[in-house]
This record gives sequence, C-alpha cells and structure tokens, in this order.
Amino acid sequence: MTGTTESERLDPAVRDDLLEQVPDKPRFVMARGLLLSDRGRVLLGPEGRRGAGFIVLDRDRPRICQAVGRPVAGLVEELLADCADCHEIVADGETADHFASLLPGWIARPATTHVHPAPETLGRLAAEGAGGREVRFLGPEDVASLARLPDAMRAELVLALGHAPTVATFVDRLPVAFCYAAYETETWWDVSVGTLEGERRRGHASAAAALLVARMLRHGKRPVWGALDANQASWKMAAKYGFRAVDRMVVFTPPERRASSRE
Repeated sequence: MTGTTESERLDPAVRDDLLEQVPDKPRFVMARGLLLSDRGRVLLGPEGRRGAGFIVLDRDRPRICQAVGRPVAGLVEELLADCADCHEIVADGETADHFASLLPGWIARPATTHVHPAPETLGRLAAEGAGGREVRFLGPEDVASLARLPDAMRAELVLALGHAPTVATFVDRLPVAFCYAAYETETWWDVSVGTLEGERRRGHASAAAALLVARMLRHGKRPVWGALDANQASWKMAAKYGFRAVDRMVVFTPPERRASSRE
C-alpha cells in the first residue's frame, strides 16, 4: 500500500516531521506514543508529510487509530479499505465536521481528555484503596491466572503485558480489575482500566490505577484519562479523584458498533 509505512521503518527525517505535528500533549498521547514505539503504522497522503493530515494506526489493535489534522478523503478511503473492521477513529474536536463529511453514517461520540493537577497525591490511594486486597504488577508468570477471565479481557491483558506495565487487583487469587499504560510519550501515559462485571463500583480499578500512577510518576510521566461523554462511570471516576478536563476529542464509530468504554 503506497500510503502506508511501518513506524519503525520511517526515515528519521519523516518521523521528526510527524512528531513536530503531534507535540507531547495529552491530546496526542496515542499518536505520539505509537510514533515513538515500534507499534505504529502511518498512513500518509499523496501531498506529503509536512503540514498534511495523516493517520496513525496501532499495529497491535489495528481497528483503532488516531487522525492528526485533516487527512484528505482519499486517505480516509485508504484507511477503510485497509481496515474493513475499523471501529474507532479518534480525532481532534476541531476537526469533527471534516470527518463527519468523510464518514457518512458514522456516529460521532464526543470525548474529554483529563489530566490531574497534582498526580503525586494519587499515590496515597495505592495503600488506601487496596483495603487489604492484593494489588500488584503482573508478570509473565501470571498469564495462567488469566485463563478464567472473559476472552476479550484476557486477550487485552496478554497484549498489554507484552509492552506495558500492568497492574491487577486480585480477589480470591483471580484478577478482577486492571490498569495499564496503553500509550506512553516522554511525559504522559494513557490510563486504560477495566473491571470484571459483578466486581464494579468496589474500588478495585481505582486501587490498580493508583499503584500504576505512583510507578509512572517515578519515571516522570503523568496520567492522561480519556473518557467518552456517554461513559458516566469513567468521567465521574476521573472527577472523583481530581482529574480535570483539558481537551475535547471525537471518536467516530460505524453505525453498527459502539466505541469501547472504560470504567
């Protein structure tokens, strides 16, 4: 495919140009994180790289991507041809009308990006939130304990263990909630959390997230919490722990699908 390139094979000058268009800010944590890692693929339009819109795909999760700027119609068509099962296109709030015109019938779901003004205070939650539960980092030796989880959650955790620090909260030796860094930049990381049905609203995910926040802060990285506006559980949890809205995004999904939600 002429417009597609693996990020690790990008010419250094090309990568530098693309990184200049996705500065190290919370709204770009996915796109920049993928460009900095070996997990990204980039779709570049025929007009070239400098100042042009482009799309960054997650090689491990090809159905999810982030658009930067205003990619031309042909590039969006190329994306959909390359990924017939694409079900999430993340775009800046300012470009919502542009993508709505290129994706007729798709649903535009507003989302909010949150950051914490003093994330170091979240470290206390690691101990307070644990409440006697086992909360710890997962390692390769824990893969067997994931066998009892639902297929989708197990696959997500196994994938996360391959590239990201991952924390789980255990109940009766079974991991019931998790938190991992879905994407990382030089100073930010994207919070990804989940909890088993039937174990929600008990603080399990909060305890896992607090432990990971403390670890990442030691590496100079602050958490970014993205939540669909429709996902009240997620943005209410963010607000409860002091996260503040800093940016607006839009997640486009095909009409037959719903965008993924987080606790």
